[in-house]
Amino acid sequence: QQKLASRQAPEADEMEEITRLIRESIGHTRDLARGLSPVLLQSKGLIVALQDLAASSTRHMRGVHCSCQTAGSLPFIANETAIHLYRIAQEAVANAAKHGRASEILISVREMENHLELTIEDNGKGFPEGAPGGTGGMGLRVMHYRAGIIGGTMNITQRPGEGVTVACSLDL
Repeated sequence: QQKLASRQAPEADEMEEITRLIRESIGHTRDLARGLSPVLLQSKGLIVALQDLAASSTRHMRGVHCSCQTAGSLPFIANETAIHLYRIAQEAVANAAKHGRASEILISVREMENHLELTIEDNGKGFPEGAPGGTGGMGLRVMHYRAGIIGGTMNITQRPGEGVTVACSLDL
């Protein structure tokens, strides 16, 4: 691009756009890699990893604002449990944006009376009419499975035309 620009070649502007797209793709690739193996989860804990998931989702999903709320610090959560909770949140956020066409997604995690509750709420369109909320596609089944592995329970509810709430509750 610099060589083309120095010669004032007409292709210089196109090459600049190609360069920008390549840089953007590299950033997306890094975010994907971070999502596949969330280093923050292991080094900084579940809360920081969920906050990063929200920030990354907002950056890369056009028209979607994702935020994360936490109520203080959490007690120690085993790494395997934290990974399953993170993956549940990741799937719920992806579903809300892709299938529910949500513009607002809220991830929250809090400790309540000896149990942990992870909630993902969205303002999307909900499940298609007639689809069984919570037992539909593979992603929902995997979320239920992950909750079961860690001794938790999943509850998926929808407000028709107003969004879906995915809640995973886990005894501490």
